[in-house]
Amino acid sequence: MLACQSIGIREGARSKRGDNPPLISTLQTLKSLCSGHSYYIRLALDGHDDKEVVQLLKHVRTFDPTEDIAFEFDVSRIVDHKSLAVRWGAREVLTYERPSIRHVNYPFTFIKYVVRGSGVFHFGGGRVALTPGMAFWSKEKTLTRLEITEEGLLVNYVIMLFGEDLARLRRKYLHESVCATELHDPRQIEAIMEDLILEGQGASDCREENCTDLAMVLLRRLDSNIVSIRRPNKLARRTYWRCKRYIEANFAHINELGQVADACSVTVPYLCRLFDQFDDLRPYQYITTLKMSKAQRLLTTTQDTVTDIARALSYKDLQLFSRNFKIVCGKSPSRYRKDHA
Repeated sequence: MLACQSIGIREGARSKRGDNPPLISTLQTLKSLCSGHSYYIRLALDGHDDKEVVQLLKHVRTFDPTEDIAFEFDVSRIVDHKSLAVRWGAREVLTYERPSIRHVNYPFTFIKYVVRGSGVFHFGGGRVALTPGMAFWSKEKTLTRLEITEEGLLVNYVIMLFGEDLARLRRKYLHESVCATELHDPRQIEAIMEDLILEGQGASDCREENCTDLAMVLLRRLDSNIVSIRRPNKLARRTYWRCKRYIEANFAHINELGQVADACSVTVPYLCRLFDQFDDLRPYQYITTLKMSKAQRLLTTTQDTVTDIARALSYKDLQLFSRNFKIVCGKSPSRYRKDHA
């Protein structure tokens, strides 16, 4: 239906000047057909001369690109989007008055697209230069910092995501927990980000659902548009894998992160930053997951008591072992053994 109506608009725009309806009437029709979304408006205008498209889009846009804009959803209302949901979206501007943003313990994954200016994205002990048309992101609870360059301006579109399925979607489409990338077709990503922000600002009863749908489109389009993943350095990745292999070989005897840090010649804070950058779990969570996986095997394949299994995994506190087991496995060790007898 949209395609047929779009053809009518193109034909009308190309007819003789005296036969055209007033410009504002044509624009209102265009906005109505495309629901005000710049991405679909661009599709409808496919085939126009570049100057004609630019002129129309100047009138069609529903927000001033020089102003800060934002929307926010109440998490408690988004009960039907457990797999993926949009929490917040905005157009952020960094200037000399506000030269940097430090992300610490954000409970949401953010995706940002550089609209204008230049900046530097700090993460994982390194830094990546940002220019217009690049995208960058970070998973939740990861230490990153964003700052302007001498140019004194950085303008980004940003959305915050959450959901039980987000980690899987991030691995599938973004490939890295935190990074920056150049894009094959930046305009495509910019248009989707604009549409998402516009939808979030709207008054539709379905705006949360529509934003979730657009977020999925954004993830897929980012996947197909990635030119090259920008990483701060290869040494950090090698160090991460060295630490991870040590944990996998010795987790049963690890009581604290200092043991891993000392064995791998790193500090505990740096070890945590490495896992924030390259893994979906923090080092302590990863160690606990490995221990509970082995505990499950021992409970179902041996006659060892729960106390003996806890000691074999270096737990001095039986209550702590039982609590961690229930958090990871959903039931107590004794109940798990009975259910799998």
